[in-house]
Amino acid sequence: GMGACTCFSPCSPENVTIPETVILKLNKQEARLPTFSEEKFSNALVRILKDKERVVYFTAGHGEPDIDSKEPIGYSLAKAELESERLVVKKVNLIEAGKVPDDADLLVIAGPKYDLQPGEKILIDGYLQQAKPLLLLVNALSDLPNIEALAEDVGVRLNDDLLILSPEDPRTQLLGQNNAIITELDSFSPITADFAKRGNVALVTPYTRS
Repeated sequence: GMGACTCFSPCSPENVTIPETVILKLNKQEARLPTFSEEKFSNALVRILKDKERVVYFTAGHGEPDIDSKEPIGYSLAKAELESERLVVKKVNLIEAGKVPDDADLLVIAGPKYDLQPGEKILIDGYLQQAKPLLLLVNALSDLPNIEALAEDVGVRLNDDLLILSPEDPRTQLLGQNNAIITELDSFSPITADFAKRGNVALVTPYTRS
């Protein structure tokens, strides 16, 4: 009754990367469901009925992988997936911009090799004080005191360690030792609840700190 319809992947194969994907469309708005539930269906309906696009900014200037790079360490696939969910994805160099952009709905610091400048930390502190979200992805064995202090400010400690597979674990032959394998997933956290419900899901994360 709202003008939305569902169709399965054969109607739009060029846009589907996961089999048995359900697509909801309303005019130019589109949402995709790789797994189906009443909650996901309701959330997707809400998403395609929203007029405002959400904007995600990835920081640049600290050796982060490029969101436009198709190299193995690039984030072009992540960018494409976010854009398929009606998110606008942009880059921002905070030193050059002098602020976190006003239209930022999410700021992402992903895989930095170099630390934030003190002035950048002040800008991000101000952004967080507006109750806006930050996604922080930091490799192990990276000395980034300002980023670690930024995390501590909101109650998260990045430990100076490296999670590895046991040398006796036969999976090291396939994956290498400098990986962590996560098999116990919290069914209450919105981040891992869907994985926990599926069961038998393992996440492999390289160069990870606790």
